Amino acid sequence: RLNIPIIKSHLEVEYWSGIKEIKNDVIINNPVVIAPGTRILMNEASNLIFRNKLLINGSLEKPVEIKSLDNKIWGTFALQGKKTNGSILSHVKICGGSGHETINNKYSGMLSIHDTSQIILNNITLEKNNIYDDTIHFVYADNITINKCNINNAFADAIDIDISKISIYGCKIINSGNDGIDSMTSLVKIDNSYIKGSGDKGVSIGENSNVLITKTKLENNYIGLQTKDSSTSLVVDSHLSQNLMQSDAYQKNWQYG
Repeated sequence: RLNIPIIKSHLEVEYWSGIKEIKNDVIINNPVVIAPGTRILMNEASNLIFRNKLLINGSLEKPVEIKSLDNKIWGTFALQGKKTNGSILSHVKICGGSGHETINNKYSGMLSIHDTSQIILNNITLEKNNIYDDTIHFVYADNITINKCNINNAFADAIDIDISKISIYGCKIINSGNDGIDSMTSLVKIDNSYIKGSGDKGVSIGENSNVLITKTKLENNYIGLQTKDSSTSLVVDSHLSQNLMQSDAYQKNWQYG
């Protein structure tokens, strides 16, 4: 038990470019850098899970695309674990995924970010997820920043935040099947964003969450803003317009008093 390595093993960085085809379940333990214009093509039911730092260097002219190879539903694109801390996903388009479950893990988002921190999502577009609840799901994620996102036609929740700390700037979330943004036991800031056409809530704040909403418009949602279960919402310089119910507050879960 005292025989331990003197030098930690060093994992080589993988560089991806061009077209990358993913079959079945692929778990990447090495750090990865993805070049502008790379296309990641997902086979049916395939999943891509990163366990180390990921840098996606897409650009406005050459975004990185993650989509189905043959228009069939694929699974999850996930970052999981402390080694992914500091990952940056810039100018990325993700379309047509769902989620994934194993004995030990449930990835409920087409883009799933679990148990990590200091992640930046910059200029991301997500569309047409299927089957599973969330387009993006965060759990145990600390100091996450989303700069400029477009999420269209989410199957259920566009952004689901569980036990995390998230800052959202300049996002447009249109026509979500359920909630635009759903928080549970989280600290969330939503700034200069637009949430329209959610089938349930534009922003749902629950289970001891604290959410600050500034310079944001919630329009044509079933409920614009709902606060429940020992949560706090602070809305500043924002507009709630043409929602069937503009704002709602009630007790849902008896455990939160």
